[in-house]
This record gives sequence, structure tokens and C-alpha cells, in this order.
Amino acid sequence: MHIQTISGSLRESLRIETRELHAELESRMALLDRPLTPQGYIDVLLQLHNALSSMVEAWHRSEVEIPWSPDFSDRLRWLEADLRELGQKPAGNTTAWKGPSDSLGWWGSFYVYEGSSLGGQFIARALHDSFPNSLNYFSGYGAATGIRWRNFLMEMENNVRPSEYKDVVAGARLSFQLFLDQAEGKKRAS
Repeated sequence: MHIQTISGSLRESLRIETRELHAELESRMALLDRPLTPQGYIDVLLQLHNALSSMVEAWHRSEVEIPWSPDFSDRLRWLEADLRELGQKPAGNTTAWKGPSDSLGWWGSFYVYEGSSLGGQFIARALHDSFPNSLNYFSGYGAATGIRWRNFLMEMENNVRPSEYKDVVAGARLSFQLFLDQAEGKKRAS
């Protein structure tokens, strides 16, 4: 695997180096397939809940400190509200995920996490007619999403040197794999 470090920003490197995983995740989740049944939507939300819960637990267990605070509580609350709206109780977390071992890996994980809120805006618009009352998670921060994303990118770029890009990419790949495993229905530790 070649990690781009000579030219371009960290964001560009992450986008290029995780493009295939991102496309595979979109394909497996099939959120934009028509017609998406209520049960299909519930299944995706449960997969997301398990992956996100695993990420939160790994972050809380880690002793890593970085100058960015992910807002896990809001996103989990929104996801659980969507599941309740659809008549589904959120399942307990069943995946033991270790998560990244250092701050660089966590920057990569948070790239995936924060980036999902940006993509969620598109998903919320696409699913609005089918699930108008259960799009809290994908609607997320609403109009503030873009600002939050830009602030995250700026903070990440300011805290990572080009020689460290490969470690950030590795953390992003690890997180994409967590979500892919959930989309595949795997309950294995990473």
C-alpha cells in the first residue's frame, strides 16, 4: 500500500487512501437502494449503533489525548431516537473493538466519524420521503455540519506532520473496517 505524503494535504491523503473502503461501505449498507424497506433501514441503524458504540467504548478506554473532542453523546442519542421511532430498541454493543493505539490513529478514526456526519446530510435528504421522522442521526448537526467538519480538518492538519500521514490513514482504515464488519454482520474483535 502506498501512502501519499509528498504532495497534498492530510485530507487529500485520507480521501485517496480510504476511497475503496468508503465505496465498499456505501455499497454494503445500501442506504440509497430503492426501495429501502423499514426493516432494511432498521438493520442499517443497528449496525451503525453497534459500530459507533464500539468506537465510543474504545475511545473511553484509551488514554490518548488529542485536542479534538468528538461529540459521541449527541450522535448516539440521535441514533437511538431513530431506532425508537421505528419501534426498535437499540441492541447492546456486541463488538469488542480495540481501536487505535495512539493519537495519530485516533485522528484517522475521527476523520471517519466526523466525515460520516457530512455524508449523513446527503443520506437524510435522500431518505426524507421514506423516513421523515427517523433521520435524526443522518441530519445530525444540520447547517452547522460543514463548519464542524472544516474545524475538525483544520485541527487535524495543525496537529499532524506529513511524515505521520500513514499512521492517520491506518487509523481511518481501522475504523472503516469496524463499520464494514458491522455491515457484513460480523461480530469479531479487530
